Amino acid sequence: MITNHAGLGKIPVSDAMGNIALQDQATALAPTLAPYATSSSLSSTLASLRSGLEINIKDYGAVGDGTNDDTYAIQSAINAATVGTVWHAANGASIRFPRGNFRVTSTLTITNNISIVGHGQGTVLQSEVQNGDVIYAFGDSFCMRDFNINQSQVILQNSGAAIHLDSDENVHVMMPVLDNIYISGTQDGVVINHAINGVVANVKVSYVYGDGFRVGPVINAVHFTADYARRCVSNGWNILGSSYCKFTATASDSCNVGYFLNGCDGTTFSSCGTELCTNFNWFITNTIASTFSSCIS
Repeated sequence: MITNHAGLGKIPVSDAMGNIALQDQATALAPTLAPYATSSSLSSTLASLRSGLEINIKDYGAVGDGTNDDTYAIQSAINAATVGTVWHAANGASIRFPRGNFRVTSTLTITNNISIVGHGQGTVLQSEVQNGDVIYAFGDSFCMRDFNINQSQVILQNSGAAIHLDSDENVHVMMPVLDNIYISGTQDGVVINHAINGVVANVKVSYVYGDGFRVGPVINAVHFTADYARRCVSNGWNILGSSYCKFTATASDSCNVGYFLNGCDGTTFSSCGTELCTNFNWFITNTIASTFSSCIS
């Protein structure tokens, strides 16, 4: 069994003569891993096993100088962690981004049980994605923290979001975790569809051309805390069909509509605020059994 910590230990392996000897797990598993990893990435994959299921995108050729196109390298690292291998099936994998400015020119696609970890504002995804999301994640769970996502104002994004999380509600249930992320200049900031039991915390969206946060349909028991939408051309918060979600200390500032609520049920807003919006600070319709405590506008 592969364990999620550094140092995999040893397992018994039988040779052609039937002799049993202890062998390093990563070495013993190389024949199993080979069908899932290209020859160029296998050494990086095995190194990731030894270091506790972490993959560093620089091992796959990412540069992070803001000039080179790092899309292929990043997607290669994601693919190595995502395929149905023994290490991924156990606990998923963590994709590590060091500090740097990583230029991305097409959508990064993620499926199933992946964590992406940066270094706060020191890790920048510089998007030049024109039609589509910067990050699109589909599946059971997704975690992303400590990132800065900026859209190039030379190549404007005509559609899509900085982060788009989705799932098939009949097969998968997305359990999102987003923390400490700064987004600016994209079409939409964060879009979440079909999710349950997630946490979105300390996400700041500003100067986007659509919605800061678009939540729903079919969002249940997701907690948003200390999230902020500022200067969004459309809605700061567009909340569609949420049930039993919690919004704590979230805010919207200088958007067209601060909070647009439609079809919400049992949703709680505590210490939330909105100001300086063009049309409405709050616009609420078809919403039942929801509570507002210490909210301001």
